[in-house]
Amino acid sequence: IESAVNMYIFQEFSGNIDGGVTSCFFSKDINGKLVAGPVWDLDHAFGDSFHQMGYDFADPGMWTANRVDYNGVESLKLENECPTVFNLMYRHADFRTLVSARWAELSESFGGSEAVIFIKNIADITRASILMDGVRWNGFYTDIQHTNEVLKTISFIMNKRLGMDKGFGANAAQIYYDVNGGSAIFAIANGKTTFGNCQR
Repeated sequence: IESAVNMYIFQEFSGNIDGGVTSCFFSKDINGKLVAGPVWDLDHAFGDSFHQMGYDFADPGMWTANRVDYNGVESLKLENECPTVFNLMYRHADFRTLVSARWAELSESFGGSEAVIFIKNIADITRASILMDGVRWNGFYTDIQHTNEVLKTISFIMNKRLGMDKGFGANAAQIYYDVNGGSAIFAIANGKTTFGNCQR
């Protein structure tokens, strides 16, 4: 269960559009227990995503891994629900409790100053190779674009952390799921936790 908690938090924090849907793997060693992992396929994560079905998946306020999709935009009926695997897990109070406790341990390191320094250091180390890649592909990626992407990523994780602090840190999410049976999602807007039915 600990691996599932960690995987869910990572997928939610990264804003991975595929988290809990596709490219979400579980593994098992011989005679071992089923564990969540490895992490895979992050090409649409950390704010590098797109609009789909009316959602802006690049928005750090969008809850991506814990959502209910529907078969058809106009088919918001129980029989058409397609919840992510993490949405199904999050409907259980014991899982929510473990997620809240684990996030309290991780919050500062995920979106704090150490994370920002780490991202900037990696950006500096990779800058030359990224720019050479841009030369190889006829200026596809410039130094200014690289700097802007780094700043966008930093902004995304800092805002995502603040939102997750509100969503996991209080009882709002737990109360909402207890009352509504986990059949809807909640979103964060303008630094305030708000709730709304899934519109996909």
